[in-house]
Amino acid sequence: MKYQILIIGPTPPPFHGVSIMTQYLIESYLRDTFKICFLDISDRRKLSNLGQLDFRNISLAFYHFFKFIKIFLINNPKVIYIPVSQSFWGYIRDLFFLIPSRIFNKKILIHLHGSAFDDFYNSMNFLLKIITNYIFNGKVWGIVLGKKLKNCFNNLIQEKKIFVIPNGIKPIMIRCEHYTNNQKEAKNIRILYLSNLRISKGFFSLLTIIPAIIKNHPNVHFTFAGEKTNNLDIQKANSFIYQNDLVKYIDMSGIVIGQEKEMLLLNSDIFVFPPIEKEGQPLVILEAMAAGLPIISSNIGTINEMIINGKNGFLISVGDSDALLKSISILIENKNLREKMGKESKKIFENFYSVEKWKREMQHTFNKVLSA
Repeated sequence: MKYQILIIGPTPPPFHGVSIMTQYLIESYLRDTFKICFLDISDRRKLSNLGQLDFRNISLAFYHFFKFIKIFLINNPKVIYIPVSQSFWGYIRDLFFLIPSRIFNKKILIHLHGSAFDDFYNSMNFLLKIITNYIFNGKVWGIVLGKKLKNCFNNLIQEKKIFVIPNGIKPIMIRCEHYTNNQKEAKNIRILYLSNLRISKGFFSLLTIIPAIIKNHPNVHFTFAGEKTNNLDIQKANSFIYQNDLVKYIDMSGIVIGQEKEMLLLNSDIFVFPPIEKEGQPLVILEAMAAGLPIISSNIGTINEMIINGKNGFLISVGDSDALLKSISILIENKNLREKMGKESKKIFENFYSVEKWKREMQHTFNKVLSA
């Protein structure tokens, strides 16, 4: 007998961690074991619209709620799976699914893709805390991205009911011969930042140390690839670039996906992602690992479970510009170290972060929840 599971979540576009992992989940071999019904709660607009309160998001919330009720009544699922939001309006939307599931005493599997639900819970008003406590007092299990995040549910879920499942992604499929020759002939050291171009993601932290880097290393070129989600951040960045005469050293590539992203990763020498706010387990770091790059990033979330300081990259404290500059300079000056760390990145990725491993862990978790 195949049990019915309702998966709730967004799919790309836009491309972000939750939508990518939801896509992997509904494409997995869960269908071989369970009956899967899927509620797609995507908002196809830009990432800047996520978690915002506007007419479109309100109408989408009610539309998805009525679809949820229809699926709920027709299919009577045994488990409701939902990647829970850590923002106020995103969580209010999630309550449209969580409250009915709790009222009907369904098993709920909550997937936390971030690392700040405890902070979010502590910031809730009295009423929202009562509602949240009511939901989590039901048949609720949780998934977190790393061991150090098991306390992120703020004791709302018993530790024995929390599963640790790191993200997994597909390997890079472009064959090495497509890029090796160009890479060997290149004279510049290519440094890549790949994420949304927001100050909170650390792109401006990297940008501001570029003058100091090129002063000693003029053969370095930087690529900033990602969605420009905040006009003020971009205006500030452009102003800094022109004031410091950095145009010839920097490419602002915008959004890259598919083979274009893979080629950009494979043709880079160093990956830098220094966020200054809480992160869970950034997929961009896994992508850089899959491409065999040495990585410099902030020591937050589960990043220190992916990057072993001094082995496949460097970890820096949040906002530490001196450490960021020093780490980049070390890798620029030491080709052998770059290559050694890059090989370690790829090895760690293949051992721990493949999408196939992730799918097996997810299937095992659904089986455990159903049998509980």
